[in-house]
This record gives sequence, C-alpha cells and structure tokens, in this order.
Amino acid sequence: MDIRLNPRAERGWLVELDRCAVPFSSREEAERFVERLRQRLAAPHRLPLRDADGRLAPPLEQPAAALS
Repeated sequence: MDIRLNPRAERGWLVELDRCAVPFSSREEAERFVERLRQRLAAPHRLPLRDADGRLAPPLEQPAAALS
C-alpha cells in the first residue's frame, strides 16, 4: 500500500492511501494515523485456507511481511 502525507491546499494535512485520501487538521494527527496504520499492516494476520474438500481449515498464523 502506498502511503503519503501531504499538506492540503486549504489547511491541514492529507494522508493518501493509494487512491483514497483522509484529511486531518494537524500534521501530528496525520502522523499518528500513518504510524498506527503501518503498525497494523505489519502485524501478524490469520490466513484462511481451505482443505482438499473445500472446507475452511484452521487459520495459519503468519506475519504480514512473510506474505509479500
């Protein structure tokens, strides 16, 4: 995911997430949001898998970085 922090033309800051934009009134708020988002993206996520019969298998714990 491409994450960018940019000043807005009016006032405040804009965090751009690929093609989505989230406005913030201060740079500090925007930076806290970006930091929390990056932490959540890097956190381990459960990967749902299906067995040979198509049933959902128990989740496999794997860090997000290992999936890239």
